[in-house]
Amino acid sequence: MPATPDERETAEGRIAAYSAWVRNLRAGKPVQPLGAAGEDPVARLGRELELLAEVLNRRERELRQLFDLVQSVEQGVLVEDVLNRVFDGFTGVIPFERIGCSFVSEDGAKATAYWARSNLGPMQISAGYSQPLAGSSLE
Repeated sequence: MPATPDERETAEGRIAAYSAWVRNLRAGKPVQPLGAAGEDPVARLGRELELLAEVLNRRERELRQLFDLVQSVEQGVLVEDVLNRVFDGFTGVIPFERIGCSFVSEDGAKATAYWARSNLGPMQISAGYSQPLAGSSLE
């Protein structure tokens, strides 16, 4: 059944408002919740736009965190400083409970633990621990 002129005007007005909202979002301007309610297609579109905005805002925050982390890492002088900044900076960006850094020997035969940090308590593998790569999951 075709929409009545009043329904069409209401829908067209909401679509125009949603379009303006999307333009503001694209321009990086703050946007207020659309307040889309109901089950009509225009209201569902409004809700989808709000969900899209949430995802974009989260990604922008994460990219800003990564950018800040890269800048702070570039200022680190010692490897330990850089690794600690990575550990602190990735919190909230990616899920993790521990991070470790090992180096592979020049001949590629073994890996030696260099640094590790964890939120879970004492580490099982400490700096200096070395293991052949042959037969390991790292091979």
